[in-house]
Amino acid sequence: MNRILPHFFRFPLVAGLLAGQVCLVAGNPNSADKDAAFQVEIHQPFYANCIFPGEDVRAIEGTVRVNVPLDTLRDPKVCLTLQGPGADSKPLRKKLQQGAANFELNASNLQVGEFQLKCELLSADKLFAEKTVTIRKLAQPAGSCVRIDKNLNLVVNGTPIFMRSWMSDERYLISQALSKTPHPDSRFVNLWHGEASTVLANGEYLCAQAEILDPSEAATRVKTDVKPSPKVLEGMKRLIAERKDKPELRYYYLCDEPECRTVSPIYLKHQYDLIKALDPYHPVVIVTRAPENYTQCADILSPHPYVNPVVDAKGRRTLRSGPMTMIRRQIQTVLTAGKGRVAPWLTPQAFTYSISDLEADYPTFTEFRCMIYSAIANGCRGFYPYLYFDHFNSLDLRLGCDFIYETLASLDPFLLSSAQPSPVKMDAPENGVDVWIKKVDGKVLLIAANVLDRELDANISSAGLQGISELHGYREKTTAKVAAGACALHFAPYQVHLLSNPRMGENMKTVEELQAEIAAAKAALKKPGNILYGRGREIQWDASDNYPILGGYFPIITLTDGLCDALGWRDVFRKAPARVEMAFPKFKPRFRSARIYSATVEDLEFWIWKEGQWVKAAEEKGNQEPVIKLTFPEEITTVKIKILMPKVHPGLTAELYEIELYE
Repeated sequence: MNRILPHFFRFPLVAGLLAGQVCLVAGNPNSADKDAAFQVEIHQPFYANCIFPGEDVRAIEGTVRVNVPLDTLRDPKVCLTLQGPGADSKPLRKKLQQGAANFELNASNLQVGEFQLKCELLSADKLFAEKTVTIRKLAQPAGSCVRIDKNLNLVVNGTPIFMRSWMSDERYLISQALSKTPHPDSRFVNLWHGEASTVLANGEYLCAQAEILDPSEAATRVKTDVKPSPKVLEGMKRLIAERKDKPELRYYYLCDEPECRTVSPIYLKHQYDLIKALDPYHPVVIVTRAPENYTQCADILSPHPYVNPVVDAKGRRTLRSGPMTMIRRQIQTVLTAGKGRVAPWLTPQAFTYSISDLEADYPTFTEFRCMIYSAIANGCRGFYPYLYFDHFNSLDLRLGCDFIYETLASLDPFLLSSAQPSPVKMDAPENGVDVWIKKVDGKVLLIAANVLDRELDANISSAGLQGISELHGYREKTTAKVAAGACALHFAPYQVHLLSNPRMGENMKTVEELQAEIAAAKAALKKPGNILYGRGREIQWDASDNYPILGGYFPIITLTDGLCDALGWRDVFRKAPARVEMAFPKFKPRFRSARIYSATVEDLEFWIWKEGQWVKAAEEKGNQEPVIKLTFPEEITTVKIKILMPKVHPGLTAELYEIELYE
């Protein structure tokens, strides 16, 4: 719980530091800044200046860029020498063209080991400045081997994967009722983030956040351009040594939302460099809504442009935090600021801010699906939603995330193909449709997502559509005629179209069938006679464990949403006695029976406020059922109810999923 709550309550702050290549602007060429006089960009090997096992790299390729006015140099050249086992150490001299020089050095005979690429900037054949870049050819590791390829795919032990994950996993804050049932969507998860509250790999990642290793750093040092404390660095060395050879390890999680705490990119860069030096076999991930600040600190950036859906008192639904176009902007920012070398993932919103905003709601299936496919259309290479357990409190997401992840798994051949998406010309209001077209093995897939909150029509043309006359709905009933490489599509608000040629996915459930299933499941939540259903926002909630936020107030609105197995409240800190209270300032319930759903409560007491004091109306002892049913001898009307849970099943904590009152 300690790890999760801060993520819910961080809102955008201004991060005042920008990370990027340090460039020397015009100045004294004899100054102490000579080492910044030029940059060396390595293009091959593509990732982390490392040649990984199984990679066939015949040449070291790159570009040298000079950052001083050329008129301060005479006959400027660069001289490059590769030194190390098997390297051809013959110097290569290149003249500068418009302040830059491309180079290629033979690497066909390199042996496993470390190489020094010595780069010298010459003026009149005399040394002006120099720089050394380390390049490594790696041996087969004892554990897993994970890297990023030129298509920005995650490659695990030689196999590219399109990331389908969740922040945290099935064990974290899931109800006991759900923990005992299989979750269909977990079949399509191909990498688990692991238990989010630990600094050790408990799944497939290793957390290296400085504040966990040395809490004293959090107040000031992580916000300043300094090297981490010895305690942080030694802690990182210890963790890396302990875990880097574990076969399940996939990546390092360096920082969560650094922009919200104004964590210094320079501070993080020190940590990043240490990880890459000690373990080049696993990439570094940062989740941030300011990815442009941290491109030098991670191999993978996962922005989380949460749209925050809300429904006001009149039933009007809006996206409070910003338009759906935020998804497009954030993914493009990762690609642009990272110069195409940092892999973009996305942490889309799959939870609700109702914990702090009574108008907040979960994204609908349509909204969540729009986030996913808008991101893909803009180059996203994987998904990392926050937070696994919470999406079970929304039928749109409980049923819809399964559907979406299954679709992504079935589309792996397109998503992972090295073929580039075809250029697209799109005509739609306000540039409101994101489009992606790719042809793989003679098959065409079109993804189009309306990122606006209204209906629109779009005309799409692309060379990728040439030669076909029709597109067929992929898991949807839409068809579209194609003429001369162009088609027209109609979109409802936030609607996504997946279309293919030839027809594919014929035996899979369609979007229309899923939406009907969601509608039917929602209708079934409203049980005849249950007077509390859907009225959680009209109730004032209190509990023995309100969690240390919001001055002790915690709106536990999901206890009246009709879902009888999803976690609504848990006695996280095990305060005795476990208690949940409801006050009714807007209506006065009248009821003859109650049902309280829990897989952990053994003894329960039901109290009502009567004539200025609490009166016990009923109790249950020794309960072993998933629902406690209470019947009262006469009709009860009250302004407050208190539920006490003095005893739970051995080894568990008090949990409540749903409270129902019947007339």
